[in-house]
Amino acid sequence: MVNKPKNKGRVKEHLVTKWFQHQGCMAFRTPLSGALTAFPGDVQATICQDLKLKIEVKFRKNPPKVFTGWIGGNDLLVLMPERATVQDSYAFAPMRTIQDFILKIFELEAKLKEYEKNN
Repeated sequence: MVNKPKNKGRVKEHLVTKWFQHQGCMAFRTPLSGALTAFPGDVQATICQDLKLKIEVKFRKNPPKVFTGWIGGNDLLVLMPERATVQDSYAFAPMRTIQDFILKIFELEAKLKEYEKNN
C-alpha cells in the first residue's frame, strides 16, 4: 500500500534537491531520507568546497503562521530561545534569501579566481 505522506515528502525533497542543483550547487537526496547517521537530513547541498548544508525538508499544506507572520517581508528570522546564545539560536529564511546568498558566493568565488589568475 502506498504511504501518501511519505510519498509527498519524497516529492518535496526531490524538488528541493532540484532547486539547489538549478542554482548551480551539487545536491542530492540522502539515502533513506536521513535515517542513516552518515547522511543526516533529507537533502545535502554543497554551495562551495567549504560550505555544505544538511537540509531537513518539511511539507505543510499551510506553513505555521507564527513563522510566516514573524518573518513577514524580512530576509531572515532568528528564533532565540531564552537563555541561549546567538550561536545556539535558529535562523529561518525564505528560499529567495538563500538564492541571493548562493549567487553572491558564486560571484565572490569567480572574482577570487580572476584575482588569483592575474596575480
